Amino acid sequence: MNSLIVCIIKNCVANVFVSTFLYLATLALDLVIGLPTRISAKLRGTIQLLDIYGKNAEIIRVKIVDSDNWLRRNAFLFPLIISGKLSLVGISLRRVDDGDLPRDLYPYKPGLISLYFIRMSSRLAESYALDCDREYIRTRKPFTDIGLLMQAMIALILHQSKQSHENQLDIFGIKMLNLTMKDAISMLERRIDDKIHSPAYFVNADCLNKVLVDKEYLDILKNNEIVFPDGSGVNLAAKMLGSYLKENVNGTDMLPHLCELAQARGYRIFLLGAAEGVAKAMSERLLDTYPQLNICGFRNGYFDWDNEAESVINEINLAQADILLIAFGAPLQEKFIHRFGEMIHAPLQMGVGGLFDFYSGRITRAPIWMRQTGLEWVFRLIQEPGRMWRRYILGNPLFVFRVYRWNKNGRKQIF
Repeated sequence: MNSLIVCIIKNCVANVFVSTFLYLATLALDLVIGLPTRISAKLRGTIQLLDIYGKNAEIIRVKIVDSDNWLRRNAFLFPLIISGKLSLVGISLRRVDDGDLPRDLYPYKPGLISLYFIRMSSRLAESYALDCDREYIRTRKPFTDIGLLMQAMIALILHQSKQSHENQLDIFGIKMLNLTMKDAISMLERRIDDKIHSPAYFVNADCLNKVLVDKEYLDILKNNEIVFPDGSGVNLAAKMLGSYLKENVNGTDMLPHLCELAQARGYRIFLLGAAEGVAKAMSERLLDTYPQLNICGFRNGYFDWDNEAESVINEINLAQADILLIAFGAPLQEKFIHRFGEMIHAPLQMGVGGLFDFYSGRITRAPIWMRQTGLEWVFRLIQEPGRMWRRYILGNPLFVFRVYRWNKNGRKQIF
């Protein structure tokens, strides 16, 4: 009984602390950004009216500033947060004209910051407002809202106010497909069914640094139909170039969708790459999750291309693979596909980098809060500082500078 009372008191104290902290944070944001923006917006007349849902599905008419800056855009919401009609952190804001508010969300107050806002800012694939809101409600603890506020400050760097209607993103002359994960999987499914030779590559900031010193790699990517943008660095680059990434379509998030598709359609998957035993461990773990999955073969990536490639290719073809996942790391995997891809019968040949290490359990993936704030690279740096420090500590700022220079030079010259 005493422990229960202590627990209740701790929760009450924690809730009071969190509420006070968020209230003071709102006042600070309003003083620094909200109030000046409201004065400027009223003088310039750059205000729109919008109906949103409040707690218990109350309809609230709010003013929205015509601005690409997210904080300035929502400057008129700060007084509503201070008065208690809205929260600084809560479930996602919903426009009335987007449809009815689900009844299970009625008791909860919408917030300017939400789990959905954070995931949408980092373009995390398949982030849906309703799913995020229910996850927020289900997992909420006393200090959850402060954690989300801190994450939102990071997410704002990547946030894009506009949605993209373009299906292509161009960085350094490399045309990347700007698709949602759902559309990407649908496209790959059609190509597998039609037996179309389909090399597919993922490109992150490190890859885009490498193309500037490796012309062969650059030419391969520039002349390939299927190149997916991968990572927060590419998302930030898109924002710098005035483009808008639909979703972060990376191999690690795509694999479960590919496995579900392969299991449903009977596609055969071959795993090629990584160190001895890694592909086998990955195969075993995937079969635990997808018991009907047909993994038709696997082997490590250490062999002599000149003397052993033919036998490896024969092994893949005899296995009648539909999907070949190649984990040699960039740019080796792309060069392998470019050199030998026409000899391989598998329609989909995909370079997947370190994917096998994650799904074999050899390397732990970053927690979701780091992935949804674009900080997965920090986790990788902590895991392997000796190997990764050049890639991230030097490479990330260098990539941002190169994108800036390329854009400034009219997007014509590559250093």
